[in-house]
Amino acid sequence: ALARYDGAVVMAREGNVLVTSFHPELTDDLRIHRYFTEMVENYEREV
Repeated sequence: ALARYDGAVVMAREGNVLVTSFHPELTDDLRIHRYFTEMVENYEREV
């Protein structure tokens, strides 16, 4: 689990799969978008 809210998992990652139980694009908080961008950049370096 990458994030929890009231004890419930709201964000998780396994390998190159990232899931959330909310829509981060509907907020002004860009941390999830930055994290995803870093995932993509790191994956491109590994391949």
